[in-house]
Amino acid sequence: MFVQDYNGVYLDYHTRTPEVLYTPPENFLGKNMKEILPEYLDKLFREAFRKAIDSKEIAMIEYPLNIGGEVLYFEARVVAFDNDKVLSTIRDVSLKVKMLRELLEAKENAEEMNKLKTNFLANMSHELRTPLHGILGFAQILAEESRDDEQKNMIMTIYRSGKRLLETLNLILNFSKVDANKYELVYTIVNVTELIHEVVNLFIPTAENKNIKLESDFDSKAVYAELDERLLRDVVNNLINNAVKFTEKGNVKVKLRSDRNNFTIEVIDTGIGIPEDKFDLIFQEFRQESEGLSRNFEGTGLGLTLTKNYIELMKGSIKVESKVQKGTKFTITLPINIATDKFLSAAEEKVTYETDNIPAPSGKKKILLVENDRVSAVLVKTYISRNYDVVTVAKGTDAVELASENKYDAVLMDINLGEGMTGVEATQKIKEIDGYRDVPIIAVTAFAMETDKDEFLKYGCSHYIAKPFDKSELLNLLNSIFSESD
Repeated sequence: MFVQDYNGVYLDYHTRTPEVLYTPPENFLGKNMKEILPEYLDKLFREAFRKAIDSKEIAMIEYPLNIGGEVLYFEARVVAFDNDKVLSTIRDVSLKVKMLRELLEAKENAEEMNKLKTNFLANMSHELRTPLHGILGFAQILAEESRDDEQKNMIMTIYRSGKRLLETLNLILNFSKVDANKYELVYTIVNVTELIHEVVNLFIPTAENKNIKLESDFDSKAVYAELDERLLRDVVNNLINNAVKFTEKGNVKVKLRSDRNNFTIEVIDTGIGIPEDKFDLIFQEFRQESEGLSRNFEGTGLGLTLTKNYIELMKGSIKVESKVQKGTKFTITLPINIATDKFLSAAEEKVTYETDNIPAPSGKKKILLVENDRVSAVLVKTYISRNYDVVTVAKGTDAVELASENKYDAVLMDINLGEGMTGVEATQKIKEIDGYRDVPIIAVTAFAMETDKDEFLKYGCSHYIAKPFDKSELLNLLNSIFSESD
């Protein structure tokens, strides 16, 4: 603590740590600070003096100072008093500055790591989806054509294993989006009763194979709510999937109840149960009740983490009740969020479904397939060649050249074409060719993040389908495009 006059002459001091002073006290008493301090520091203190005198308030400054070869940081609080004096209280804040710098560095490193993680996940999505596209597609074709039951069972094992790998990939990608706060909710009015009924029906064959009973108990009236339908479907799917997977005998029951403001879904099973001390653990990412070499069940440990995150994104809650070897009950509560007029309107709407059998267009349409992965090219051509004339190229430059010389009714455009022109660049050049402004160009890609789809549509593609897809998905897309244009 120092007392000085307005001109900067040191009048008095008090310190408990003289060893950190810029110079011993006897060297500066009675002297002007410009004789003692470095020029930059003298200027800094004089500005603080003026501010304190003019404002009648405390002025604060922070500055570095080299003390015995070590740079330390100090904070000074300056206040005017007695009409002609200033009091400067100075403290060493080197530790605080160090901690703040470390926090800033850690934040920058975390942001860089998050960026790297996002890029890694995008690349992983592409590199896994492309071979999965071939595995699932050809397994499906072989299963359809096989007449040998044993061989067909082996083929379906390959197909189911590929599906499991795809589900794992989707879980990881979805978790990364939620973890990075990049998921954008899409609210629509949803028939909750119908949605749950559809999901329950999907698991009935699995339950029957395990000799367990899967039943539902719904409100007498249909329940409608305004929320993100995809998230709710994933939540219900995850909970029923877990209940069936962890139940070896007995039953799984799904209940739906509602009041004026909220609806509640209960998924109750008679399975292995969860110890009470593990209730919090099961909602943590990559964690399961049984772990390590003793792990009894398959899975990534992300299903319940995503379930909880999805529910909280929709302003809901989830709780668990369980007893080991007795069973488990998950209860989720979500707001309905629908005004009466909207509710009545939604309840009266006739539900329609997309057909899986959209007829092929009359006359064979000409398709240009641009695909640099040989397996994917053969698979797609196998899928659609019965209904369409297909020409295949592997490079963007070849696609532009062929489009300039021929008229195609649609283009299936892979995005990652290896070295040279990308699928986006090829799309933009094809759009510039006379007669191609309104020709559908479908992005057929293993880049399956939500932002990828938006980007491809923004830069010229008219439609999008993510690998891996099955035969019916691609044919339905093409058939629907041409049915609209006919």
